[in-house]
Amino acid sequence: MVRFAGMLTEPVVILPEFASQTESVLGNRDKLFADIIINSRDELQAFINACSILNCANVVVDELVPLSSKKTQWVRGKRVKIQEPVVRPRFTYKVLQISDEQRTKSTGKGISTGAHTKRMHLRRGHIRRWGERLIWVRPSVVNPGSVQGAVIKDYQLNKTSN
Repeated sequence: MVRFAGMLTEPVVILPEFASQTESVLGNRDKLFADIIINSRDELQAFINACSILNCANVVVDELVPLSSKKTQWVRGKRVKIQEPVVRPRFTYKVLQISDEQRTKSTGKGISTGAHTKRMHLRRGHIRRWGERLIWVRPSVVNPGSVQGAVIKDYQLNKTSN
């Protein structure tokens, strides 16, 4: 077991033939499992992030269904319903709808009093705990048009040594 993103993970061999071939190249089973964990790290993190967003209270999953392609049939001058077998679609398309959270509106003048005068800056999207609920807060521009100036940010990713 390996700790990843604060959780214990264990690699799973899905393709035994490929695993035995890779194990012979890498040397032993432990190196094979380490390779599986390294190669599946991004996918696992994306899965954890998706589950976190789906857990938010202001996210609704809406399924889009195709419009009915039924043509109206007429028999002896009357409209008739056609009995079609119920077929499940092979693919479905879903949209995550993130509703607006309650927030105060900025006046856009960039004027603030007190010790916490804010310059214009970008706020990243993030998850916020609101009482007992989790909500997704969308990215936004904070204090647009500020007379105090602007903050420009870059991010640098540093590789950890473990």
